[in-house]
Amino acid sequence: MSRSRPVIALLTDFGPNDNFVGVMKGVIARHCPEANVIDLAHGIPPQSVMHAALALLGSYRYFPDGTIFAVVVDPGVGSERKILAVRAAGYTFLGPDNGCLSPVVRENKGAKFYEITYRPAEGLSDTFHGRDIFAPVAGMLAAGRPLEDFAREVPAVAEYEIPGSRAVSANKIAGSVVYIDTFGNAMTNIRRSAVRGEAKIRVGKTGIDGISKSYAEKEPGRPLAVFNSFDMLEIAVNRGSAARELGLKVGDEVTVELKE
Repeated sequence: MSRSRPVIALLTDFGPNDNFVGVMKGVIARHCPEANVIDLAHGIPPQSVMHAALALLGSYRYFPDGTIFAVVVDPGVGSERKILAVRAAGYTFLGPDNGCLSPVVRENKGAKFYEITYRPAEGLSDTFHGRDIFAPVAGMLAAGRPLEDFAREVPAVAEYEIPGSRAVSANKIAGSVVYIDTFGNAMTNIRRSAVRGEAKIRVGKTGIDGISKSYAEKEPGRPLAVFNSFDMLEIAVNRGSAARELGLKVGDEVTVELKE
C-alpha cells in the first residue's frame, strides 16, 4: 500500500495579490514535492492574532491526521519571538509564539511544545520567515524528517484568550462582533451553549427576534441571527451584507436577552 500524500495547510495574512504564498509553496515543493498543500486562508486581517486563532480553532479538526499547519500571522517577525511547533491531537502546528496556537493547546491536554531552531544556511530575511523558516520546516516534516532534528522541547507557549461573552444578568448575555467574513456576516463571540431557548438579539440600532436555522428563513434583505459552522452566534442579512447594511464592525457590542 502506498503512503498517502502528506498534507500541509497554510494560514496567513498575506492576502491574494502578492507573491508571498506562492514563494512558500515553492520552498515546500523543494523539500517535499509530493505534499498536498491546502490554502486554509490567506485573508486574515493583517497582524490579527485573534483572527488567526479563531480560524485555526474552527478548522483544524476537519483535516486528516498528521496534517502540518503553518500559521504565519506574525507581527513580531524579525524580533526575538520564538517560532514554535506544537504536537497535539495527531497534528503538528507551526506558528510564532504570539498566542495564535494557544486556543488549540487549551483544547488538547498533553500537547508537546517545541522551539524551532532551524535557520537557513544562506541567510535569514528579517521580514519573511514564512519563506525562510516556516516553509522549509513544513516541507521537511512532510518529507519525514524528525521534528527533533531542528527543534528543542520547551515547557510552554504564549497564552492568548479569544475574547468571550459575559452574563450581564440571569437572562442577558453581552458579547461582541469578532469577525466579519467575505459575505459581510458578523460572527460574535457568543456560543450556542450560552443561549437557551428563545432570545432577542440587539446589535447597534437593530433588534432581531429569535434565532433562525438558516439564512433563507428570512425574506431577502432582512437581518437575522443564526448559529454558524463555528457554533457561534452570527448576525447576517439574507442575500445581503450585515456589515454594510447594518453598519457592523469588529468590536461592536451584541446583546442576547433570553425569554422567560
